[in-house]
Amino acid sequence: MAGSEIIIKKANVDDEVLRKSGVKFITLEGKVRDAYINTIYDAKWAETDNVAKTGKVKPIIDYDKLKGLMYSKPSS
Repeated sequence: MAGSEIIIKKANVDDEVLRKSGVKFITLEGKVRDAYINTIYDAKWAETDNVAKTGKVKPIIDYDKLKGLMYSKPSS
């Protein structure tokens, strides 16, 4: 079993436990979905950028380059 299959299987088990405990799953769509995703990604990138700028942790990679290669905001 590949690593991704193991993660998916574990996530499905976790989701079932959450459902049984009363957690309601929702699916965000359209502009609400995009706003949520942008908020989460932007917050994480801002945190990473702040760490790099303050020197609290010496970055071992170029985050600007990483963002350019790995991240694009959802289209509006």
